Amino acid sequence: ATDLQATGLNRVEDVLNNLPMVFAGQNSTVSNGSDGTATIDLRGLGPKRTVVLINGRRLGPGAGDGRSYSDINEIPAALIDRIDILTGGASAVYGADAVAGVVNFVLNTHFQGVRFDAGYDFYQHHNSNSVASVVSGAGYPLPSGNVNTGFSKNASMLVGSNFADSRGNATFFATFDKQAAVLQAKFDYSACNLQARSNGTLRCGGSGTSAKNGAGGYFQAYSSTGTALFTNTVDGTTGQFRPFDAAIDRYNFGPTNFYRTPNTRWTGGTFVNYDVNPHLNAYAEVMFTRNATDAQIAPSDSHLLSRRGAGQPGQSGHRRRNWRVSLHRPSKRRGRWARCDFHDQLIPHRGGVEGRHRRRVALRCERATRHGGQQQRQSQLLLQR
Repeated sequence: ATDLQATGLNRVEDVLNNLPMVFAGQNSTVSNGSDGTATIDLRGLGPKRTVVLINGRRLGPGAGDGRSYSDINEIPAALIDRIDILTGGASAVYGADAVAGVVNFVLNTHFQGVRFDAGYDFYQHHNSNSVASVVSGAGYPLPSGNVNTGFSKNASMLVGSNFADSRGNATFFATFDKQAAVLQAKFDYSACNLQARSNGTLRCGGSGTSAKNGAGGYFQAYSSTGTALFTNTVDGTTGQFRPFDAAIDRYNFGPTNFYRTPNTRWTGGTFVNYDVNPHLNAYAEVMFTRNATDAQIAPSDSHLLSRRGAGQPGQSGHRRRNWRVSLHRPSKRRGRWARCDFHDQLIPHRGGVEGRHRRRVALRCERATRHGGQQQRQSQLLLQR
């Protein structure tokens, strides 16, 4: 218990992830793919192969979705006496789900007295990393020189007492923990997605399917024969359609990603045990957990590709072909292009001359704007030939 307190960490999963045999599972630093639980992954074999015990008894599944592994958010860190970890030979006793090992949390169920603990913490960073020049050189904003972020607070209460001439004990606990989000935008070394060049220098990368400066999108169109017509984007400054340039049009998805997810957790419960005789111990354990967390990853484009088949044959036997590509680009900022429709039509010439036709290509985009509290849609033809 003293060693746990010395780490300064108040979450069980954060303490265990510092051990060499424990791989980082679901925890407060996981955002992409987070399910709100905290899991233990021994030897990298996955949480399904790690058995979690409390006082030698199995902790139930962490969610009612059919999973078999436990959520250690339920375990009160203030009540932990010690943690026993077994990484070999456990499957012979606990079955195939203990191939990776067993983690046993031994709680202080004989606590006497009243104990209150409270804490307040945050992350402090001075942005003076040498990669700041790479970020600013790419045109991305840099965070301020000194950053304080991720403010968190926690409190716990333990109440316990012996009874029946110390043959029994009742212990009650309640904890509260709230931590704020830590965004990558707050740090100079993560204000953009850093990538290494072949010559060993760094550059700001990004998503090739998005753009920046308030517009963008990634539009590719091919003819019926497979010939590329264009690979374009919408310029955020002029609003015009132009060729996509990966060096300046990539979307910087780094700043909006979480280093640590925001989370609020309440736990409570009681442990009662009574020695009926030297060979028989009666016990009752009740634990309650309410855990709310938000996961977030950077927004990306959604693509919808549709092809409209050939029309009915005309008098000359030609068919009218029409391809339509619709791309919807979600955005939190008003005024960005939200939907673009690309039309490629192959139309026979009038008169039905065999083998002669004309092609019509057009791109029209629309966006939503708000004037006087009312939403309006603006449409613009960006390409026609």
